Amino acid sequence: MPKTEYDGNYHLNIAQPVIYENFIANEAVDFETLDTAVSKILRETEKQIELMIDHFEKNNDEGGEIDTVDLDSKFEVLHDYCRDYICETYNIHE
Repeated sequence: MPKTEYDGNYHLNIAQPVIYENFIANEAVDFETLDTAVSKILRETEKQIELMIDHFEKNNDEGGEIDTVDLDSKFEVLHDYCRDYICETYNIHE
């Protein structure tokens, strides 16, 4: 995921509530729809966290740094949770 320069505005990405609302509006959804929605939200959230950490590192007066080397692995765990659980529950083999 490419890292973007923080623009100085802390705001919730408008795509996240739209993705959620569109997902909830569907009466019948399949795993692929859930997987796509979760992936989009997790990607956007990870990107925003990276931007906030970058902003902190550039602007904190304590000289602290936060290592983001394995940040993506934390989001992979969340995504895998959905995939693993539904595959186990519904006996889906990938």
